[in-house]
Amino acid sequence: MKLRDSDTKQAFRVELQKRFEPLFLQEEEEEVRNLSGEGNERAQDVDINALWEKTKKALVDTCESVLGRMKRTRKEWLSDKTYRKVEERRKAKQILNVARTRQGKLEANRYYNEKNREVKKSCRRDKRNLIESLAQEAEDAAKKNDLRTLHMTTRKLSGIRCNQNRPIRSEEGTLLTKMEDQLQRWKRHFESALNRPAPCQLPDPQPADVTLNINTGPVSKGEIRSALTHLKNAKAPGVDNISPEALKEGGPCTVEALHRILNFVWDKEEIPDDWKRGLLVKLTKKGDLSQCGNWRGIMLLSIPSKVLTRVTIEPNESGC
Repeated sequence: MKLRDSDTKQAFRVELQKRFEPLFLQEEEEEVRNLSGEGNERAQDVDINALWEKTKKALVDTCESVLGRMKRTRKEWLSDKTYRKVEERRKAKQILNVARTRQGKLEANRYYNEKNREVKKSCRRDKRNLIESLAQEAEDAAKKNDLRTLHMTTRKLSGIRCNQNRPIRSEEGTLLTKMEDQLQRWKRHFESALNRPAPCQLPDPQPADVTLNINTGPVSKGEIRSALTHLKNAKAPGVDNISPEALKEGGPCTVEALHRILNFVWDKEEIPDDWKRGLLVKLTKKGDLSQCGNWRGIMLLSIPSKVLTRVTIEPNESGC
């Protein structure tokens, strides 16, 4: 990942600080007006979604400007030597296309076939090197008990790819080919699978005999830093498109921004709308994949909302 590079990480933090400083100054000015009694009505109209949108925009824009989006213009396992041969073959094809005489076409065709054989030979060699490298990587991951790397490497070696957009069947067994019908079928399936009926008897927890030693005060920056260290890397972001690496490598600016947002959430008992929504992704199981029951769904939640969850449960886990 790009943020592992020290220069890129420093550039990311500098750019993030430039975007957050105006927001922090604006919030401090509003706090001063509120304390002086000039902005009471405005303070009551502060919306958590507006505050979150400013923070989210600063994070996302910084990621796009410094890190950019992943671009795959060529196959990663092909070497530069192979791509030079591919370019030579492309030029040979151009020569063949512009040849006019019979003798010229024969010579151009012979030259093109020679370059084509070289490209195929080089591709086979790169493919063998890739397989040997992946096999060694999988063996090393198995020795270290790194199951995630082992699983990803095994998938690359197998070459098996699942088509996520294959047709499915309705409740009556009819094959649905239109995208709109498939989306409605998935909606009905996950509504029935994820929404369970309410229990017949609601729980009635009794109050504790003694006062529990649980901190219910404002969220501290130390708690946020501790929660960020527990975030796992290489996790898919939610609807806000903020990755865990962006939060962890943002430095003091990210901690300060989350500190303001989380304390507002804690005081007002409101959370941004993005934290209430998730992206439902379907993964295959075994069996006939035209049946919705042979798929399972996972929900991609907002990563910053997980920081709030971690801050909330961490004192209870440690018994504080």
